[in-house]
Amino acid sequence: MSKFHAIPVDINGRSKGLCTELGIEFKKEFDSRSEHQRYVELREREDEGDIDDLTVHSPTYDLHAVPMLHFVGETDGKNKFSITGDPKKVGTYTPDFTYHKDGDFIVEDRKGGATTEQFRWKTKHLLIEYGIKVTVTRSEKK
Repeated sequence: MSKFHAIPVDINGRSKGLCTELGIEFKKEFDSRSEHQRYVELREREDEGDIDDLTVHSPTYDLHAVPMLHFVGETDGKNKFSITGDPKKVGTYTPDFTYHKDGDFIVEDRKGGATTEQFRWKTKHLLIEYGIKVTVTRSEKK
């Protein structure tokens, strides 16, 4: 169980407990039932031709720290900086889903609760480094 009390499920939406009861092997595919529900919705849309090239948990993007900026002085009233060092990998981001819709590449993350500071940090890096905006979808509360 995750920190948000989500129950991981397999490709068919079954929890580990249910798989154990049924005597079948559990292979985690989704972090929550909500994420599995969104997968089913997207597969239906792909089957209908509304979206193309649906992927799950792929690709993984490397996130990097910006090289160091050093103040070197002022010229004509403007600050001058030099850049030193190579970008350093500081993390990774793997979206829940990616697909194409009307020619646009969509990166989507399914959230059942609040977004964490880490998630917001990663999506900002993704936008700055790769120009990719993450679409966040949420399940409807019942």
